[in-house]
Amino acid sequence: MSRPGVSRLTLAQQELQFFTEKMNRQNQQITDYEYEITLLRKQIEGLETEHEKDTKKIQELEELLAKCREVPCRLYTHILIFISPICSKLRRKEK
Repeated sequence: MSRPGVSRLTLAQQELQFFTEKMNRQNQQITDYEYEITLLRKQIEGLETEHEKDTKKIQELEELLAKCREVPCRLYTHILIFISPICSKLRRKEK
């Protein structure tokens, strides 16, 4: 594997330089990936916080909606309770 006019030391130095540069590129790539992972984790945390807030708001709105649905029933019951004695009195007067 020797090339004419190039010593083994020179070849070894070139190979060392090649692998050192390759290692530096890979280290930089790892650093870039770690930074990207950190950013993604922060983004996930923000989305989870937003999701929790949305879930609480949905729960509050569902509770309010349930109360709103009860209102017509309660109102109807109160009207019946209020009108019932009046109707009874009117029926008695008719007899």
